[in-house]
Amino acid sequence: MSLQDVPADDADRWVRHLIEPNSLKNNRITEAYIRRYLEPVSNRPWQAEISGRLLSLAFDWRSVAVREVRRIGQDHFRFRGMAYVDVATLRTASQNFDVLRSGTFLDWAHANLVAWNAPLAEADPGVIVRPRVSADVTRSLAGILTVVILQHQLDALEQRRVPIDATSPATRCIRTVCNVAIFVYRFSCRRLMEQIKSAQARFH
Repeated sequence: MSLQDVPADDADRWVRHLIEPNSLKNNRITEAYIRRYLEPVSNRPWQAEISGRLLSLAFDWRSVAVREVRRIGQDHFRFRGMAYVDVATLRTASQNFDVLRSGTFLDWAHANLVAWNAPLAEADPGVIVRPRVSADVTRSLAGILTVVILQHQLDALEQRRVPIDATSPATRCIRTVCNVAIFVYRFSCRRLMEQIKSAQARFH
């Protein structure tokens, strides 16, 4: 569940870890990768999106990538690098793309890179495949994104994190909702523990 969909700050950076075997070629993100993960959406002002995170809030991006590799549990999935783009650079390069803050209860750094206009690719007659965004859009986005793979490049990316505006309405909204969620979670856990202790007492 998304807490908000608001434009990211120009000074921020959208990042996405790369773990899939087809994600890179000659140290560039492949169009095939974008074609797979830039998904068409409906009932939104934009027509397609690919998920990622905001660097200003993603202090744990390394551990998130490692956990995802472990969750998949397949040898050919491993951490290969990070794709990123400065928000201001993206908006200057193409008016068709933008980054929206879309924090969730599980990840308040979550952000979608969206395409406002993303026509679907033509499917072969008689072949059932899930809808995919046209090659013009995926090729354009692949050409904009930068990839860092070496350790010193990743360290440099980490150092380019900008501080978040703790007073902005968007940040206050996320913080308030997260605090409420934490309170509800702790209250539920406390009630559960009380019920367990009560049940144990009855058995004794």
